[in-house]
Amino acid sequence: MNSYIKLLLFSFILYSCGTPVPQKKKKDPPPPSGISYLNKLRNNLGMVSLKTNKKLSNSSKNHARYLTKFGFKNPHVEKYTNSKLFTGHKVKDRVVSAGYKTTYSSENITQSPTFDTKYLKNTISKSDQAVTDLITAIYHRFTFLDYTYDEIGFGKDSNNYVYNLGNSHLNNLCSKKQSPIRGKFYTNLCSEKGKMIKVGLKKKALNEVIKKNSKSYILFPGPGFKNVHPVFYNEIPDPLPDLNMSGNPISLHFGPHVKDEIIITSFRLKNVKTNKIIKVRQLSSKNDPNKLFRKNFFAFFPLQRLDWDTKYSARLIYKSCSSCKSKKRNKIFWSFKTRKFKYKTLTIANRNPRPVTIKNGEKVMLYFRPEKLNELNNRFSFKFRYSKNKKPLVKLKAIDSNTVFFHVKNAPPGQKINIFYKVENKKKRLIVKIKS
Repeated sequence: MNSYIKLLLFSFILYSCGTPVPQKKKKDPPPPSGISYLNKLRNNLGMVSLKTNKKLSNSSKNHARYLTKFGFKNPHVEKYTNSKLFTGHKVKDRVVSAGYKTTYSSENITQSPTFDTKYLKNTISKSDQAVTDLITAIYHRFTFLDYTYDEIGFGKDSNNYVYNLGNSHLNNLCSKKQSPIRGKFYTNLCSEKGKMIKVGLKKKALNEVIKKNSKSYILFPGPGFKNVHPVFYNEIPDPLPDLNMSGNPISLHFGPHVKDEIIITSFRLKNVKTNKIIKVRQLSSKNDPNKLFRKNFFAFFPLQRLDWDTKYSARLIYKSCSSCKSKKRNKIFWSFKTRKFKYKTLTIANRNPRPVTIKNGEKVMLYFRPEKLNELNNRFSFKFRYSKNKKPLVKLKAIDSNTVFFHVKNAPPGQKINIFYKVENKKKRLIVKIKS
């Protein structure tokens, strides 16, 4: 070794040894995603947890940034190709752009929840509520509860929440080198253009996940669920284009390994507290207005919103057959319960509200129960008279279109508070009397 090379080597060693080793910066904790909450729901339904995939998270984050810049009008499609934020027209393009090896993917998107969970007895985070919003929406529910996905990525930017789902076995399959293939194959399944994947290998990869979700069907809300959100408003696309709201839909979907045709014979939903049967609208692949339901996918939308803190029982009878001449029927009986508030809930007749009495300083929830379909309330306000230097402190906050939080303190006995609201543009008034 010549002296010049020795000198360089010696200098490098001195420099390396003489420089203090920088401390590793602590990584910021990952943003709350709601994935743990989603996995808890899936596990309670008998499904496997979704594992987090970094590349799917990157594609989700990229698209969340795009939505922040260009808006939420057509959230699943990126069309501004000249923007630096553009990473692909569709989700399959965006996951590939982020380094995912297969185009087999799906996407769920929502914005920051408007429902404030701090009033619930069992409070959850905003991210968990975002998952609740998505799983209340039927098409998004079927994506989160798909039999063929086993990994997920999450990205958030501003008020946009994006979830990308994929299949790890297909991702690994597309990562491997393939020898020449004969027979039937796919050429659009992998990020590598023209890469051929045997039809049988794709089927095997999907079945690896399907068999882990061992149940033949998934019910939601599942048996024994206790914190079910009571109301569904809208979704893009809208499964109920003629309605403003319904109860949280009950769904039944069978795994792709179930080849027989499923025919629903009957479905009944009952309010256990009132013993009343609730009418529902049934959707399937035959009448879904957006043609997104697959074979053996069913949903039952209650044609009124469900009540808070109420138990509901369900009975579902179906036939499973290839020719459907069989008389054998399968019966499913189960029950679930809706969410409960941490404060006492007073139920108000929406159209003809009778006066109610509460204690001074008491915090209550006022639930204006709708009396017919599409009955949304709005423009909640209050008004009252008071003596000089004896002005009560009143807080009124709308939680959803039919529920408000109400709190009055420093009110003299006998004080009356008038709460005004509108039902179908007709002004209504509820009188609240305050007692000491």
